[in-house]
Amino acid sequence: MTSFDFSIAEKDLNTSCIGRKINHKVVTVTTMNDAEDGARQGDPHGTVYIADVMTDGRGTKGRNWVATSNENLYMSIILHMQLLQDEDPSVSRRKEFDIDVAGALASLQALEEIGLKEVKIKWLNDLWVKGHKILGALTEYKGKITVDSRDVHLYVLGIGLNVNCDMRRDPVMHRISTSVMCELGRSVSREVIFAKICNHLEPLLKMDRQELLKLYKLHEAFQCGDKVKVYKQDNSVVNCTFREVNDDWSVELIEDGHCTPVCFPCTEISLRQIRAKVVYVLNGQDFHSWSSECLLKTCNSLLDIQTYEVKSISAEKVNFDTMTSCAMVIIGQLTSVPKSTPNYMTIIEDYVKKGGSCLAIGNACSLFQSEDGNEIKGQHPTQVQEEIPSIIETIVCSVPSSEQRKQHVHLCLFQDNCQLFPTHYTTSNILAYRDLNTKDDIRESDGTHICDQCIDNSTDVVVLDVGKGKLCLCRPNIEICYADLHEYFPRLEDKSGKLKDTVHHRDLLFQDILTKLL
Repeated sequence: MTSFDFSIAEKDLNTSCIGRKINHKVVTVTTMNDAEDGARQGDPHGTVYIADVMTDGRGTKGRNWVATSNENLYMSIILHMQLLQDEDPSVSRRKEFDIDVAGALASLQALEEIGLKEVKIKWLNDLWVKGHKILGALTEYKGKITVDSRDVHLYVLGIGLNVNCDMRRDPVMHRISTSVMCELGRSVSREVIFAKICNHLEPLLKMDRQELLKLYKLHEAFQCGDKVKVYKQDNSVVNCTFREVNDDWSVELIEDGHCTPVCFPCTEISLRQIRAKVVYVLNGQDFHSWSSECLLKTCNSLLDIQTYEVKSISAEKVNFDTMTSCAMVIIGQLTSVPKSTPNYMTIIEDYVKKGGSCLAIGNACSLFQSEDGNEIKGQHPTQVQEEIPSIIETIVCSVPSSEQRKQHVHLCLFQDNCQLFPTHYTTSNILAYRDLNTKDDIRESDGTHICDQCIDNSTDVVVLDVGKGKLCLCRPNIEICYADLHEYFPRLEDKSGKLKDTVHHRDLLFQDILTKLL
């Protein structure tokens, strides 16, 4: 990633003040301090301090802000503000919150402008996409300063936006964060996003609180009636019902077991939605641990975690009670296919037939076979011997209508799995297949696995109606991505480029599977 280029940003700027002066550093402690120092030395209203990396970035409530990727946007903006006569910034922080919301709204509008939809404002100053944080804003009041012989109130607005880093493959942050690149599937210009944020921010800063609140409520993540967990400063956690955000930016909640609403400022609490639906990933001695672990990472990064909680569950603990809260169950690569139907499969079969959803991956597809289009029966291949998967290229059927060409995805496939794909269901929706008509299509030079069984049955991913429920059979091991090879399959690391090149289309295919099942 190249350093920030103001000449590119300047072409898209249409502001009078915001972003017209930029001070850029490759590395700094925090741009918040840089901006304050610059303001006291005479930098004008709207001056922006940008850094490629911050060594000690800060977020709300004194938290650290991880800002070590030079592919993101870290900036702080100097703001000279006039306050109403009855506003005392030493007593009330409402103006800080006004600026927080303006910054979040400006960023949301900029992201929508480049094609990123489903962005929500999480009370009060974060942006979420499907429950994953993509941006944080922070405003700090720095007191009065004299500018051109008049006193103004100095505020500094900090914005941190994940732009081109692959947060879905981050070993820690994948559970809670995303980026513009992850959502759009392509790298985007930091300079263009910067200019768009500035363009939207300038008019928003001129709006009064009621106008900002009206816009905020069009995009807020929590809706009236949502069940939320409230995390207090004393580390206690209580369950509440969300009511609304008030015109002083406090939030109105009703604690469980009570009737009277209570208001909290954003400085005192944090909110998280209570998720009533669970996606279970099976684990235990019958399953490869790498498959279960990769599935947990993939589901946590791609599912809407505002709605769904992803849990690992031992096959021995699967029972009819656990399935009552289950939105979907996922079965990954088996260490060996059992010779008789295990107890957990009896329960899962019943769950699917009664309206549940199941995703079977790799050789787990062998657990499902239909004789007449209605019954699910297990088949029993021999012990799985293969240790290293091959790389295949499959075609995604459900490409967006705007795409005129087929989307090819590279995935991992164990050769022994080729024979384990049933075809006798009455209804099916094919999501991915291989374009193999004859053996002449086999190209030895590209290192892509193709065999006679693949040619005979080229379907790779299919969704089936089973009773009242849905079953997805995914022959390739879609849970494995390029970032997993070093840990689980180091002998395949030289092939990581193939998986990385199409990782976004792999994500889209997995999300399409989830959409069909959920």
